[in-house]
Amino acid sequence: MTPRLFGLACFLATLASPCPDVGAEEWPHWRGVNRDAVTGEVSGWKVDGWTDGKPAWQVRVGEGASSPTVHDGVVYVIGWADELDTVTALDAKTGETIWSRSYPAPRYGRHAVGDQRMYRGATATPELDPESGRLFTLGCDGDLRAWDTRAGGQPLWNLNLYDRFQVPRRPQVTKRKNTLRDYGYTTSPLVWGDRVVVEVGSPEHGNLIAFDQATGEIAWASENRDPGGHSGGLAPVEIDGVPCVAVAT
Repeated sequence: MTPRLFGLACFLATLASPCPDVGAEEWPHWRGVNRDAVTGEVSGWKVDGWTDGKPAWQVRVGEGASSPTVHDGVVYVIGWADELDTVTALDAKTGETIWSRSYPAPRYGRHAVGDQRMYRGATATPELDPESGRLFTLGCDGDLRAWDTRAGGQPLWNLNLYDRFQVPRRPQVTKRKNTLRDYGYTTSPLVWGDRVVVEVGSPEHGNLIAFDQATGEIAWASENRDPGGHSGGLAPVEIDGVPCVAVAT
């Protein structure tokens, strides 16, 4: 979680420089299409280094520690600047802005404590449902928002997890003194069918809560009520034929 103005270039395998044909492999979720941080694309690396060391394009999208998502030639990012979180859709070939949406947001979550020189702005990676075209973002202060990428990023619904579920500051869980840490909300949401699962970390309502994609209504809440674990994202797994979600609390 490094403090920086997040510059996006055509990079790694998803947007390989010099971006010959960004009909490249999709990257709609945290850690990629299969959520395993693996891409089948060729990196462009050769014995004497990168084929072309110059980025095809780069833009400033604000401070943050999340990663971009990519679908159908569009890059989606979230960044913070001037007391606003801004969600931006960029053309993957050119870096030109397709649309952007902003809302008031603090630089840190309301209970943030510790390591603030190491991070700032949104940390959770945007989550896209390619089937519905809905994009879900989660700011550090608990702003969960749904956007319609097929309608210029039109806002669909939003709620604040701190306000809605009275989530307190994380408790001291280590034996060392003065090692309390609370980074706000960091875990990327997870699309599961017609629902989006979020690590809320509420001691009363549940660690995980699933919301209806279209309306934001609660579909279910987990019996586990641990505080949030500050992980990068949730992991879908299957156990004895039962679809499950793994979370580090």
